[in-house]
Amino acid sequence: MNIILVELNEINFDVVNDYIKNGETLNNLDYIINNGLTSTSSEKEYELLEPWIQWPSVHLGKSFKEHNIFRLGDIIKSEHQQLFEKIENKGFEVGAISPMNADNKLKKSKYFIPDPWTKTRISGNFLIRSLSKAISQAVNDNSQSKLKISSLLSLLASFIVFVPTKKWLSLLSYAISSIQKPWRKAIFLDLFLHEIHKALIKKYKVNFTTIFFNAGAHIQHHYFFNSGVLKNNDLENPSWYIQRQDDPLLDLLKIYDRIMGDYLE
Repeated sequence: MNIILVELNEINFDVVNDYIKNGETLNNLDYIINNGLTSTSSEKEYELLEPWIQWPSVHLGKSFKEHNIFRLGDIIKSEHQQLFEKIENKGFEVGAISPMNADNKLKKSKYFIPDPWTKTRISGNFLIRSLSKAISQAVNDNSQSKLKISSLLSLLASFIVFVPTKKWLSLLSYAISSIQKPWRKAIFLDLFLHEIHKALIKKYKVNFTTIFFNAGAHIQHHYFFNSGVLKNNDLENPSWYIQRQDDPLLDLLKIYDRIMGDYLE
C-alpha cells in the first residue's frame, strides 16, 4: 500500500476546467479531471461549508451532525477515529503535513506536522519539530508581518536540508517576486512544503502520506475578481490593490499543475 492524499483546499475544478477550455496549459490537472474525478456531496447549510468543518468530514468519513466539529482546533476534543489512525492500526506507516483540523493520535509516525491552528502533538526529528513551530508562528503572525529569528533559522535550515540544490534558485526567485506580487508568498509556502514532502517521502517511504495546500483558498478570497475566466465583468479589484492584467489564480494553478505532475510521476 502506497497512497498520497493531496488536499487542495477550496480549489474549484469547474474553474480549472474553464481555464483549460480557454487554452491554458494545465495538463496534469486536465488529466485528473478526465481520469476518475469523482464528485461527492457536502453539507447543505452554508455555514457548514467551511474547510475546517469539511476536512474533518473527509478524515473521519462522517457528516457534521455526526462529528460536530465546528471550529479550527475542535478536532482535539473529538473521540472519533481519523483515517490516519485507522491506517496505522492496520500495520501501515503514516505521515502527514498540515492536514486541516486533524489531531495527531499516531503512535509511530516518522512525521506529522499539524496545521498552524490546531494544538496537537508534532511527530518527527528535531528539524521537523522546529519547522512545524516556525510555520505555525509565521502563519499566525502573518498579519503583523512578524517572523522570529528562531523561526527564520528553522525555515532556512529546512530549506537547505530538504530542498534539492538545483531548485534553490527557482524557489528563491519566486519568493523574491512576492515583493511585487504579494499573492506569491502563499504560493511559495505551498511550493516549499511540497519540496519538504517529497524529501520526507523519499527518506521514510511511508505507506500513506498526506499534504494540505492552502494557497488556493487565500488567493481566491483576495483576488478572484482578477480571474481570467470570471463571467461577470462588472466585478473587479481596484487598481491600487492589484493590476488588471495580473491573474493570481492562474499563477497558482500553474504551480499546482506542476506539483500534481510530481505526484502523478
